[in-house]
Amino acid sequence: MQLTQRSKDMERLMTALELCRKLHAGQVDKCGQPYWIHPFTVAMRGFTRYGDVKSISYAIVGLLHDIPEDTGMAVEALAQFIELTDEEIAALKLLTRQNGMSYTEYIDSIMESENEIAINVKIEDLLHNMNLDRFDDAGIIITDRDKNRFDKYKEAFDKLYQFYSKNQ
Repeated sequence: MQLTQRSKDMERLMTALELCRKLHAGQVDKCGQPYWIHPFTVAMRGFTRYGDVKSISYAIVGLLHDIPEDTGMAVEALAQFIELTDEEIAALKLLTRQNGMSYTEYIDSIMESENEIAINVKIEDLLHNMNLDRFDDAGIIITDRDKNRFDKYKEAFDKLYQFYSKNQ
């Protein structure tokens, strides 16, 4: 029996989840929670929010988006473990901030690329990163540094969301 495209996509999604959990194993977020929960949340928000044929790509890129920066594994190396589309590879490369690139340059490069997957995954990433309720849930006091990071993310979110909304 030949697998349908949907079955193949679900297999790719499961592979992405397995890679996410394996490669982020032992890492924790700023609230002391297993780090893989962050990309999983980003992936599921994108998967359910956009509800079209690109939803699988949003979810896969959402699951994998922090691996290059947090583990040092290049996007090309990831592609050895999971079949990625050209658009997914391009999105992952855009979502990997290059050494020496300012945060503003990084956000601008995502926006200017007009890569719909990268833009949407970054929007979901920022939304999750701005959720300060996670700190409360973990019983962690929010510091000025956390508030400054929130402000930086909020500015980036506003810029990306405004661009995205204008171009829809």
